[in-house]
Amino acid sequence: MTQTGAIDIVGTAGTGTDGFTTGNGIEIAGSFAISSTGAAPAGWITINGDASTVGGPFRGGAGVFLNFGATVTSVSAPIIINGTNPADSGVIVGDMSAVQSTGTGASAANITMTGNGGPGGFGGGDGISTEGLISSADGDIQLTGAAPGGDNGVEVEGSIQASGDGNVTLTSTDTA
Repeated sequence: MTQTGAIDIVGTAGTGTDGFTTGNGIEIAGSFAISSTGAAPAGWITINGDASTVGGPFRGGAGVFLNFGATVTSVSAPIIINGTNPADSGVIVGDMSAVQSTGTGASAANITMTGNGGPGGFGGGDGISTEGLISSADGDIQLTGAAPGGDNGVEVEGSIQASGDGNVTLTSTDTA
């Protein structure tokens, strides 16, 4: 948790060669919470995960995987999440997990998520898959996903909610 300092998380999955190795660039799981609670200008939250190095024909995993109730929350600082796995999913916001902007007014945090996925060994991956909650009181939500040869650029199975003045923009590219 921070009020004014930046939170910058970077992760790269290891290499596997057994044909069934899966790995995530970053996995944040359980009741783990990442939050920026300060008023503007507060510390940004940036999460960059890369799982493109996972080897073998069944290269599962995600660039960034929020799992089992993990949360990323900010009042006024931007939340930026970027995930890449050209052989599976870029970003997964799993069931019971959440990315939330709780601030109000002009200084509310914006959420920007970019995911680059592709054809996975078990049926394909998504650029961004949301099974949990992405919400904002007043900040903008922008999801940009691409899955060349995969399933969906952006797949929404959970909930995206903007309750105030924020805009929601989904950009999805699938060239299967």
